[in-house]
Amino acid sequence: MRHSRGPGLILASLLAGLLMVAAGAPSAFGQGVRPPAATAATKAPADPWVFDPAEPTVLRLRGAIAPGAATAFEAALAEHPRVRTLILSGDGTVQAETIAIARRVRDLGLATRIEAGDYCHLACGIVFLAGPQRRAEGILCVAVLFADTVDLDKAQLDLADFIELVMSFDLSEDLLSSIIETSSGGAYCFSPHEIARFGIDEPVVDAPAGWDATPYAVLYEQPNNDAPKGAPWPSHTTIARWSLGDGANGPEIRLVADVPDLGVTITVTAVADPQSVDRDSRGMTVTLRADTPPDFPGGGVADLAALLSRAHEATAGIGGFYEARPTGAPQEYAVRIENDLAWPFARVHFSRRWLSFVLTYETGAVAELLIEVGAEGRAVIDAAYAAWDAMAPVVPAPPSKPVRR
Repeated sequence: MRHSRGPGLILASLLAGLLMVAAGAPSAFGQGVRPPAATAATKAPADPWVFDPAEPTVLRLRGAIAPGAATAFEAALAEHPRVRTLILSGDGTVQAETIAIARRVRDLGLATRIEAGDYCHLACGIVFLAGPQRRAEGILCVAVLFADTVDLDKAQLDLADFIELVMSFDLSEDLLSSIIETSSGGAYCFSPHEIARFGIDEPVVDAPAGWDATPYAVLYEQPNNDAPKGAPWPSHTTIARWSLGDGANGPEIRLVADVPDLGVTITVTAVADPQSVDRDSRGMTVTLRADTPPDFPGGGVADLAALLSRAHEATAGIGGFYEARPTGAPQEYAVRIENDLAWPFARVHFSRRWLSFVLTYETGAVAELLIEVGAEGRAVIDAAYAAWDAMAPVVPAPPSKPVRR
């Protein structure tokens, strides 16, 4: 039931996100804060590469890929010709440097690794994926890289360079679409399940039949303040069940997510606007209810900070993601998602491969419920859309005329 994506659709989706960034929308890096431009007068060229003579075949990245990093990389390879493996820990957002480094990694066939406890974000993640032999024991996050420019012609050319690069890697379609869709709003961080299933890491051995088709669902909780930088969020296995139910205004999408080790059940429903609303502009209301046990460490859910925050492409951050309101019931929040002819918000939000709900506990801690839609969810969503499209608007009866006697 998964929607196929050809190169044209991928390019169109990515272009839409990039045009928003070029026009001033929040970028994928630093929550909308762009890194300051480095100049020769204010900053020396970056050299984040570290070589240890005790490891003559290894070169390490320690820090950001910034202006000068590609030149430093070439110098390190020339000085240490036995290097065959890159061990990566860092980040960065500079597109030109990243593309140059990643192309060399690809052409030389250098292996790439992320060690346990390390993180490889954004530019570092793209360099990691360029390696034909990859091993990710730490945290891997990626996003589309683009030049910091308001020149849309240049932005389009830069985007084409980036697409050409990532499509030259040995990546699955699902992995490629995860990178392409994350064009604004934040980096895409891969779970261990995805790293194995997408072939990012070494092949899975002796895996049970069908393991790679099972939708992934997890509740991540924010680590304590004393956790080291880049530490993974504590995760709790989640069991997600989809169904098509009957609501007061017609068919509704139902998603029940159980978190067994916390004793938490989160119920999500999505229902179309009433039939009295014009069909072409009909949106939806999404409601989330959290049922927690009396001894729940978080004390309960105090706020729903964001809905569907992983709906990428050009609609990221638009259409009322952050407008959830309490319904009056304990631990229940709802948001109405607008829909109009120009931007079909309701359809786009539930058409992504992932749904994400950001929760704030009464203790102030933050958690994210992340659910892969999968074939079962896609069938329910498609059936709901079809039913909503078939709902004819109710035409109010004309006012009755007074009877003259």
